[in-house]
Amino acid sequence: MAEEELKGSVCPRCSSLIDYIERRESGGNTYLYAVHVEKEEGKRRLRKCYLGPENQYIYVSKLHTREGLDLRGLMDYERAIEYLESLKEYFRGVSLNDGKKEEIARIGMDLLEIAGLQNIASETIKIDGETLSDVMQYFMKRKTKGMTKERIERAREVFRKVFSKGIKTIVVEG
Repeated sequence: MAEEELKGSVCPRCSSLIDYIERRESGGNTYLYAVHVEKEEGKRRLRKCYLGPENQYIYVSKLHTREGLDLRGLMDYERAIEYLESLKEYFRGVSLNDGKKEEIARIGMDLLEIAGLQNIASETIKIDGETLSDVMQYFMKRKTKGMTKERIERAREVFRKVFSKGIKTIVVEG
């Protein structure tokens, strides 16, 4: 975000309006501070809120290399998306027990809801082997010979569910 755009925006630390951004160099890194100009009894007083590094936390990020995280300061508004991308790649490469898999799935469903995409979340459809065979026979080969009316209706119903909008998981039992 450009410095001009920050003037008058809300400070992520204290929620006051930012009058300007101060940069301080230390150890080869640039650190940002939101400066708030306050007037008390006719005197001008500066209050500063630390916002983090301009780019990334060098030393703390080294502690998170396994996860692929480059931790960034508060003024990097894209950092959360970058963290999610890094964590996604991290979880692809590690072995997870069922409890952790379920936890990640729950978080994923929450993220879909936040994005307004909960209607595409995975739906589990349970069918038996005979129904799967009927669905394939009827809709792949267009043959109903040997199928009862009930089996044809069930195959049609399952087919509509499977190919309706959204992500589906089909569990074949038996």
